[in-house]
Amino acid sequence: MFSSCYTVNKMNRQVTKGYIEYPIEFTETVTKLLPVKESDSVSTKIEYIKGDEIVDTIFTRSDCDTVLPNKDGKKIVYLQGKNILRVDTFQKEIVSIKTVEDTRKITILNNEKNKLNEELAKKKNTIKIMSWVLAILGIIIFGYLIIKKLIFK
Repeated sequence: MFSSCYTVNKMNRQVTKGYIEYPIEFTETVTKLLPVKESDSVSTKIEYIKGDEIVDTIFTRSDCDTVLPNKDGKKIVYLQGKNILRVDTFQKEIVSIKTVEDTRKITILNNEKNKLNEELAKKKNTIKIMSWVLAILGIIIFGYLIIKKLIFK
């Protein structure tokens, strides 16, 4: 592979020099190349709120044979019952979250990830080569032992 003459040290010197000589233009260029990204996320939360119970007592009339008659001669009994009222509510809450990402950090992390992936690929290739070498050596040793056993039998 061909290597270039442009090294990291040269790049660092040029960037530092550019920042010292032209700080405003330097920051504008960096901002254009690596902008800050804003994103909004909205989540909705619905909560069930159980209401208070309101008890309303109801008296109902019922004809019954086992009760003594009233003034009119009818046998009537009054039964006490309950009518329970409750008002339940749903409360909806919308939460908005604003996220600001620094793309410089993302770029640095992506570059590090790519370097690690390249190193991993190289190590996998080395492991493949070593396994093939060990397999060939095993076959050679196995063949040598078989020939040695046949000849010196």
